Amino acid sequence: MKLKSKPLVFAVSTTVILFPLMSGAASAATYAPWLTQIGVSDTVVSAAYWGKERILGVVDTGIVANNLVFASGQVSTALSSCAAVTFKCANGFVDDHSHGTAVAEIAAGDKTFAYNSNYNGYAVSANSVVSVAPNANIVAEKVLNAQGSGYSIDLASGVVKAANAGAQVINVSLSYGNSVDIVSAINYATSKGAFIVWAGGNSAKVLIGGANTIGLTPTAISHLVLVGSVNANNVVSSFSNTPGSGALLDSKGVRTLYSARWVMAPGEAILAPIATSGANAWGYWTGTSMSAPLVSGSLLLLQSAWPILKTNGTTANLLLATASDLGSKGVDSTYGNGIVNLSAAFHPYGALMVTQADGKSVAVSSLNSSLISSGALGSLTAIQSKLSNYMVFDGYMRNFSVNLSGLIKSPSTTALVNPLPTHPNTGPVVMKLLDGLE
Repeated sequence: MKLKSKPLVFAVSTTVILFPLMSGAASAATYAPWLTQIGVSDTVVSAAYWGKERILGVVDTGIVANNLVFASGQVSTALSSCAAVTFKCANGFVDDHSHGTAVAEIAAGDKTFAYNSNYNGYAVSANSVVSVAPNANIVAEKVLNAQGSGYSIDLASGVVKAANAGAQVINVSLSYGNSVDIVSAINYATSKGAFIVWAGGNSAKVLIGGANTIGLTPTAISHLVLVGSVNANNVVSSFSNTPGSGALLDSKGVRTLYSARWVMAPGEAILAPIATSGANAWGYWTGTSMSAPLVSGSLLLLQSAWPILKTNGTTANLLLATASDLGSKGVDSTYGNGIVNLSAAFHPYGALMVTQADGKSVAVSSLNSSLISSGALGSLTAIQSKLSNYMVFDGYMRNFSVNLSGLIKSPSTTALVNPLPTHPNTGPVVMKLLDGLE
């Protein structure tokens, strides 16, 4: 399977060269409309430490690590590499095409966009945040040459190398294929705990013509997200592929429809750098290549806020479960699960549970004043001051703070979920070593 620089891989609707001054994202910020479209807000990114100490693997055309959109040391020069096996990279992992740098910035660029911009339904205010997880670190695995061409064996090598470099989320904004080498690479990377976000493609067809993918492990399927594009009005983009009725058939014969692992994100007129046109050059990019990194950045935020999602391998499932339905009711063959909704994903999902003094769990909804006063949660005297900030767990084992103090008042009030915690934006750390960030 040859991957070429054609609309099948990515599309740029208009190239507008801009020369913005840049600055680090502020703790209280204005967000680009394609970010608010998927629920990005101060509440979400602050609760998620802005994606800090998460590692994104970008399997693409490489990255210009010293581009002004990234903080110093944000892109690892030690762990990034030329992963191609069918051609030699004259410039190592450095992007000599621009696509990879744009993808990386959309997911995790550290700088704001300085100017006002209004194009194709998106009005961007000056100094807006334009990236999802600006404090995440990045590893580049170059698999396409300067013309945007490569083979599936190159792509498979990049996925494997990204996993070996410690990437918790791997973004692949290239044509999805079901070849043996691709399946093997996905199985390998996900066996190491990585989640893979794959662009759905720009041919306005069903994914890989409706053909099934055979041989993925159950773990691989639960760690895989396929992404389609919508416009500013949440309507499927004219170019976007759709999941159709094809399926992922795992090694045990279980069939999972592509639509069940499919989610939508904005993919039209997304501002991102054009690295080969100069350090300050930006343009409007269009394609599922742009939708995918918005999803990758969303997974990074969720894992940063709740590492248990990475440990339990449930980050992708949560993002899919909390998507906002589009099109036909429920999961469908055009929109899959719908559009990413980080606001919903950062709220409790499922029944909230609290652990009693005897070690058993009970639903918060069943708590009452008599149960608390009976000592089920411990000595009433000891816990009275703590009831306003009591730890509970949702259906994904994520911890939330709940105010239970109203249950021992007269008249009593129901338990209320407290606001999410807030954390300062201190910027990304310098990434140097595989087994540690410093």
